[in-house]
Amino acid sequence: MIGEIHVDVASSLRSVEPAEWDALKSAAGFYTAHTWLLSDEADPSADVSYLIARDGNGALMGGLPYYRPRVAGNERYNLRVLLERDDVPRSRALVLAGARSGYRCDVPVSDRLAPADTSGVRTRLLREAAERAGHDDRQAVLLYVPGNAYSQLAADVGSRGAPVDSDATIALPDGSFADWLGELPKKQRTSIRRELKAYDACGWRTEVVPLGAVIDDVVPLVAALQEKHGARGEPRALARLLARQEQAFGDRAIAFVGRLRGQIGAFALAYRHGDALYIRMVGLNYDLAPEAAYAYFNIMYYAPISHAYATGARALHLGVSSLLAKVRRGARLTSLWALPIGWAWPDDVVDGAVRRVTDGLRAEIGERAAAHFADEADPLLPALRCPQPLTRRHETNGS
Repeated sequence: MIGEIHVDVASSLRSVEPAEWDALKSAAGFYTAHTWLLSDEADPSADVSYLIARDGNGALMGGLPYYRPRVAGNERYNLRVLLERDDVPRSRALVLAGARSGYRCDVPVSDRLAPADTSGVRTRLLREAAERAGHDDRQAVLLYVPGNAYSQLAADVGSRGAPVDSDATIALPDGSFADWLGELPKKQRTSIRRELKAYDACGWRTEVVPLGAVIDDVVPLVAALQEKHGARGEPRALARLLARQEQAFGDRAIAFVGRLRGQIGAFALAYRHGDALYIRMVGLNYDLAPEAAYAYFNIMYYAPISHAYATGARALHLGVSSLLAKVRRGARLTSLWALPIGWAWPDDVVDGAVRRVTDGLRAEIGERAAAHFADEADPLLPALRCPQPLTRRHETNGS
């Protein structure tokens, strides 16, 4: 037993040594790492603090980032948008615990603890978060908890979560790019070879360069892609964000750049963390990058996979959205959950969220969507595998 747990509040993660913080275990990986969280502190959209748990000897037992949103901000962190309900807390009535960006969240805890002590540290941190939120007339939530961490966290907080999305990761087999390609179904191998050939035939060339070398060139590409998909891409804000991350990550911020006739037409930003590459941002020049050239697929997937093999990375974390394209390239899915801390959802929120997420997966990927999940114990799978009622058309046709 670890004895008494002391929880202090820090205004910056600079108060904790990077190696000490990164020794904590977290299912969110890169998005609860010291460098990511520290770089995110400069974003003024929320007040930031950290709950730091130590034992009686001062050893770090766990930590919980704690964000009080000042503005509505990213719609993907807005519960009313995610759950399509007006009876859940608005953004400025929330505290986001664990993370406010990256679409992954967990409570980092020391892996030197026994299971009961691990649960005790998490429970203490989460209780502190709920109490602090209550003093501010807010409600705390963990948002984008991965499925492999959800069940234990739900038990620790004593509440039921609601699924909000899924993300995708390609686990790379041993060997080379050819080995990864060889594990895909024949139809996908043929499509990928066609995309690689078309990219080369059109005259595109790929470079792997430090982010700092291309920030000014890629900002318009990122803004264009975001706007095409319905998000507001504000170039000055994107430039500040990229400059801040380049300063924080240095050569761990890797830019994959596609050039056509010397001009940058496609861009992907990745971060190396442990044995994985995390794809964070993508951009396209739509005037320069017609679909026939497959520039997006080459820069988003094939260049990072080649780089991963060349540098010893074993996985490519691809995040949320466009899950069908990711699954077709060998990705496996993990469900992501919103988990209230110290309060409960209104009636029917969870059931509605389960229907919405599972219906979305079936519509995008197909009825066999469950087969593409990484973990047989993923908490979304029972609902995803539940047979769907026949439609009126099927009943009429007898099929």
